[in-house]
Amino acid sequence: MELEIEGAKLRVEWYHHPHKMATDDLLPTGTGCKIMIYLPQEGWRPVFKGIAKLHPGDNFERNKGRKIALQRAIAPFPPEMRKLFWEAYFRMRNGKW
Repeated sequence: MELEIEGAKLRVEWYHHPHKMATDDLLPTGTGCKIMIYLPQEGWRPVFKGIAKLHPGDNFERNKGRKIALQRAIAPFPPEMRKLFWEAYFRMRNGKW
């Protein structure tokens, strides 16, 4: 997912580690979210990340993990910027929550 905020190009990427891929604490079951910024001289650079670890009694759900990880990754941004991330997320999901 890509968006532009105040002239800065930002990209949000998710990665998933379902049960069958999680073998130890280095690769826990769950979803991660990485926010990257585009710098003309350097390319895409990570700036924030959020992780949603799966509790042993829960079911792995990609969408739920994406939302939790995104919420944690955008926490450092002011509320008006967080709103732009959520709007872009809902556009990506075609309006589905």
